[in-house]
Amino acid sequence: GAGIAAAVISGELAGEACAAWLLEGDVDALAGFENDIRDQFEPTVQRAVQRRQWLNQYWGTAAAGHDAVHRTGWIAFPEYFA
Repeated sequence: GAGIAAAVISGELAGEACAAWLLEGDVDALAGFENDIRDQFEPTVQRAVQRRQWLNQYWGTAAAGHDAVHRTGWIAFPEYFA
């Protein structure tokens, strides 16, 4: 849930796109990279942003310590995906 897998995948794809652009003159390589990244990660990133915005209402409150808040705000629990 820390994003390491996404970082490795996106880094590899970025390297491939840069190599295609620099070495092969593929002017569409970077746009293709963006499309691939959006296809793979955009829903996940959008969900993470929504969860963070939802969690912001609980920071500094007593409710921040409640199990339900943790379960909804952390990718390890099914409530995160609800």
